[in-house]
Amino acid sequence: IDVYENITSGADEELLPELRYFSYGNNRRFFEILVKDQLTYNKLKVIRLPGLYGKYLKKNIIFDYINNHQCESINLNSTYQWYNLVNLVDDLDKIKDEEREFYNFFPEPLSTKELFSALNASEIGYEGSEVLYNYKTNTTETGYWQDKDSVLRGVLEFVNQNRNK
Repeated sequence: IDVYENITSGADEELLPELRYFSYGNNRRFFEILVKDQLTYNKLKVIRLPGLYGKYLKKNIIFDYINNHQCESINLNSTYQWYNLVNLVDDLDKIKDEEREFYNFFPEPLSTKELFSALNASEIGYEGSEVLYNYKTNTTETGYWQDKDSVLRGVLEFVNQNRNK
C-alpha cells in the first residue's frame, strides 16, 4: 500500500506511482518495476497489500495489542486498511484467470478508535497526528476489496483467538 505514499487518498490501480528518492514505499514500487521488466511471463500480476495481520506476523498495532506491547504508543487518531493473510490464497484464486496486471487487495478503512472500542480497550493509546490510509481498488463496485464490517469481524476474531495464548 505504501507505493501510494504521499498520494491523495482514493487512488487505485489506474495510478502508477513514480519512483521517488527517500520514500518509504519507493523500494516496493522499484521491485514492481524490476520484476515486470525482467520477467517475460505475460500473465504477471502485481498484488498490492495493505496493513497485514495473521499468524506469525509480529509488527503492527494488532500484534502489540494482543501481546500488550507498547500499547501506550498506539495512535488512536489513525485509520488503516487491514488484510488477514489467511485470505490470500482464496483471493489469488479469484483473480488467477483475469487479464489485469495490478490488483489492490485494499479493504475499507477501519479507524483505530473504532477497533479498540469494539475490543473494549479504550484505555490504551494516545491522540496523535492523523494517519489515514484510504486507497482503493477499481476491481469492485464499492472500491474496496472487503467492507469495513467484515474487516472488523475478522480482526476481532483474530484478536480473540490469540489474545490469551
